[in-house]
Amino acid sequence: MPHPRLQRGAVVDTGLLAARILLQIGAPQLAAVLGREAEVSEDVWNCALVALSGVRIYTTAFALAEAFGGIIERRWPYAVAPAQVAVAQLNASGDLEEVAVDKTSVLPSGVGLVDGSLIAAAVATGVPLVTYDMGLWQFGRGLADVLTIYELCGV
Repeated sequence: MPHPRLQRGAVVDTGLLAARILLQIGAPQLAAVLGREAEVSEDVWNCALVALSGVRIYTTAFALAEAFGGIIERRWPYAVAPAQVAVAQLNASGDLEEVAVDKTSVLPSGVGLVDGSLIAAAVATGVPLVTYDMGLWQFGRGLADVLTIYELCGV
């Protein structure tokens, strides 16, 4: 059963999105690397990924591009083609939905275009934005429902 605040789904930051995609292609070791790079404890990272595994994920084109860029940047090019197939499968199953966010709808802010688009997606869908990024949490919490993975996992 999903976390009570995630009953209708969640918008996730790009690190969690990339990890979800990597899990979908059967690459849990690569998903774990993302958690270590984010300096999140293994227990909290795994808890967050499990908590999000059965939840409908909303994202934006900007976030998907950044997630794929991160996979390529880490020199995991062999994961790109399967990841593209996984995104198509997640879309077809209804587990992933891209929210159309126009650049002009993203508020000028202290966060970049990708994070701004995720906040806009959370507002548009009415579901929480889940993040491990405390800067995104701090900025977004006055604009949308934002939940940190630490809150999600009761830490």
